[in-house]
Amino acid sequence: MTEEWSSDLSGALLLGHLNRKNPHWSALRSGDVVLLVFTGPHAYVSPTVYRKTPAAPTWNFTAVHVHGVVEKIDSLEETLGVVQSTVRAFEAELGTGWDMSESVGYFRQIVPHVGAFRVRVTGAEGMFKLSQEQQPEVRELVRESFARRDCGRHRETAEPMSRLQ
Repeated sequence: MTEEWSSDLSGALLLGHLNRKNPHWSALRSGDVVLLVFTGPHAYVSPTVYRKTPAAPTWNFTAVHVHGVVEKIDSLEETLGVVQSTVRAFEAELGTGWDMSESVGYFRQIVPHVGAFRVRVTGAEGMFKLSQEQQPEVRELVRESFARRDCGRHRETAEPMSRLQ
């Protein structure tokens, strides 16, 4: 079944966790309005790329700001569930297929030190600055320079710039 999302993600539920010794955990209160910032590719743009003067340096970036209301999770079983959900999501996307079943006992040992929470999303907005304010030929110079760089951050930023063409 495909879940339908509203255009601003209102009503979505996000899960997360922190180490309980993290000062952010101590500051978090159920019912607090929070802003979660997810950053995507970003990179410095040197004025030399523009091949013209005057020019100024800038930064290209992508980000999503998610607004919501946080609820701390007190139950150890629910916290364990958040940890397991996190492992499943990251293993599926970034891992190598690790099977956590033999580590659940270890998870149960460390879960009292984990502060889990949920955020009920009230809205979200994406934003980006990818040289779209520049003329197409200048934007292409920036994209090409990013794509040729050794720095992974620059190469990653070139990819969404390609979609603006």
